[in-house]
Amino acid sequence: MTDEHALPGHHRLVAVGIVIALLSGVGCAAPGEEQPPESESDGPTWHRDIAPLVATHCVHCHSEGNMAPFSLRTYAETKALATWVGNILRAGTMPPWQPEPDEACEAEIPLRDQTSLADDQIDTWRDWARDGAPEGDPATAAPVPDPVDRSLSDWTRRIERPAQLVSEEGEGYQCFLLDPGFEETTWITAAQIEPDALDLLHHVWVWIVPPEEVAAVELRTADDDSFECFGTFGIDPWQLVMVWLPDTMPLELPPGSGLRVEPGSRIVEQVHYHGWGGGGTDSTGVALRTTTEQPARTAEFRFIGNAPSAPVLQPGPNDDGPPRFFVPAFERLHTESMREEIGAGEGPYEVFGVTARMNSAGVNISVSMEDTEGQSASLHRIRDWDLDWQRQYMYDLEPGALPVLGPGDTVTVDCEFDNTVSNVRLRELLLESGLSEPVDMELGSGHLDEMCVGVLGLLGP
Repeated sequence: MTDEHALPGHHRLVAVGIVIALLSGVGCAAPGEEQPPESESDGPTWHRDIAPLVATHCVHCHSEGNMAPFSLRTYAETKALATWVGNILRAGTMPPWQPEPDEACEAEIPLRDQTSLADDQIDTWRDWARDGAPEGDPATAAPVPDPVDRSLSDWTRRIERPAQLVSEEGEGYQCFLLDPGFEETTWITAAQIEPDALDLLHHVWVWIVPPEEVAAVELRTADDDSFECFGTFGIDPWQLVMVWLPDTMPLELPPGSGLRVEPGSRIVEQVHYHGWGGGGTDSTGVALRTTTEQPARTAEFRFIGNAPSAPVLQPGPNDDGPPRFFVPAFERLHTESMREEIGAGEGPYEVFGVTARMNSAGVNISVSMEDTEGQSASLHRIRDWDLDWQRQYMYDLEPGALPVLGPGDTVTVDCEFDNTVSNVRLRELLLESGLSEPVDMELGSGHLDEMCVGVLGLLGP
């Protein structure tokens, strides 16, 4: 294979890709059998149409040394998987972007940094695979975009941690308590994860631990300042900073705003290591842009829901008496709802982003708001929830054009669960846990507990 067959660099196709390619009926010629020559056609080709798509949407994960288990960096690698990748694109599974337009809502709030492909791009890939994934003429190659810079270039504070071993036994969550050295009241205006072992990292959450909670967290940590963790692990007083995946752009808070951090606070980095990395070491850190000058508006990320009882937890289909969060085993369409009201002395707030969270039994989640006059609006909706691709969604609107929550307005989080083995993601979790059938689930932060929570990015007055 020569250089003109590839995006910059040469990467090996792993065995899983070869197996999938063979199953899909797309493969290479047998030894000694010559490949028929490919001629330029009016249909899509690698050089002219597909290489730019792959460079923009795929290789930041699907390349050697990154998180995906196989590479799509070269023509040969991508051709072998053309039909299978086309099916994944049509299903909307990749690139990972969970929100879908709510068909009942005429005006969706636009989101920043969307990763999904447009319909015409998916059609181009489908046509290319259907035609046998032709390489085309290098002379007709379209310019391949430069890699997107996902770093925070103007950081003012970098939080590093020593390299630590990552288990070879598969997936796991690990938390790290870090000292950012905040000696006076500080505001965070932007943040980004600085990844080290990209082949091990799946996603990262970053939290602020207030000074009064630091001692309790220190009791949980080992000598290397780490502790095992999953879910929200009882961190209600903590402030979320960001949620990161390998394709995540830096968190940029709305102009003129910042997250307030008190002196003596700590940072917790919650890391999900995926199961195919094979272990190693990781020293992923955090970069922050901060200021000690109070901005015009204070930003916060507020958790809505995850309540075990009324008045936030609403009556559900299996309640016999007061509302109870309970997802019965073998129930396919179980619903739970949370509803919170903005207090009389609060706000008004502008909503600049939203995050949602369930665990492996979750399948659908929506976040909506209703004002005191009964007018409602959708803030967020995911109709095929996947715990593996949780992320932080920011609205692509400037302050002044954002949705507004005032005193007396309410926010509702509606969650739907499939606690049966027909739920593929739950079935995988049960097998990993040594179980052959579903179990009853209650509210909690364990792997076999469930959650129903929305996180709103709010700008104060």
